[in-house]
Amino acid sequence: MINIITHDYVVTNNEVWRSSLYQGEIYKLPANQTSLDLVNSVQQLLLETFKVDVFGFSELVNIHSLLSEADFFAGMKCIRRKLFEQQKYNGLLSDFLLSLGFKSGEVAF
Repeated sequence: MINIITHDYVVTNNEVWRSSLYQGEIYKLPANQTSLDLVNSVQQLLLETFKVDVFGFSELVNIHSLLSEADFFAGMKCIRRKLFEQQKYNGLLSDFLLSLGFKSGEVAF
């Protein structure tokens, strides 16, 4: 059974929360400052890579249908490289995971 987590959900027991997460019972958590920083940074990367301002921000979710296949996959290749290689994104992801109670020595990416 999937629990719907609302914005008023508070982690009171980290072990129970992590167990629920790993079992797939939790699929949506409320935003916090570290998650917003990560999402905003990745959205900016998407906007810059795909020049979405030409189409409008609302078109970001449909960008695959607005570009040629070659242009879309070339952009995704660039994005993947930056996400994995640039310390900025590793730091944001690390901060986010730490904010959820994970210990830095327990996370590999």
